Amino acid sequence: QYESFQLAVATNGLYDASVYRKCAGILQRTQVVDAAKVAAFDSFAQTVEDLFKSNTQDEAMLGDIPDEFMDPLLWQLMKEPVTLPSGYVVDRATITQHLMNDASDPFTRSPLTVDQLVPNAALKAQIQAWVAAQHK
Repeated sequence: QYESFQLAVATNGLYDASVYRKCAGILQRTQVVDAAKVAAFDSFAQTVEDLFKSNTQDEAMLGDIPDEFMDPLLWQLMKEPVTLPSGYVVDRATITQHLMNDASDPFTRSPLTVDQLVPNAALKAQIQAWVAAQHK
C-alpha cells in the first residue's frame, strides 16, 4: 500500500532511517495511537528503509555518474529531470520537496510553482540509456 509514496520518501535525498525509528519508539512509548497503527507505521518505515538501501546499492553499482545526470541540489542521480524557468535542471522530487517549504527557485529566488516545471524528456532518455548501458 502507498508504494509510490514509500519510494518518494526513500529517494528524496533527505531520508534518515533513524528519524523513523525514533518516531516508532515515541509512538509505542506514548501510546497516542493504537497498536495496529504503530504496527502499520513500523511496516511503512521498514519498507522505506529497504527501498532506500536498494536505491543506494543501485547507485553505487553505477560507478562514476556523469555530472550532468546529477541533481545539483542533492547530488544524486536524477530520475525525472525538469527544467526550471531559470534554465537550471533538477530532479522533480527534489524541487517538489523544496517548493513545499519555499515557493521560489532555489538558484535565483524568483517565485516558482510546480506548474512552471518543464519535463526534460531528452535528458531523462539520456539518463535511462546510460543506466541501462551500465547494467550490461
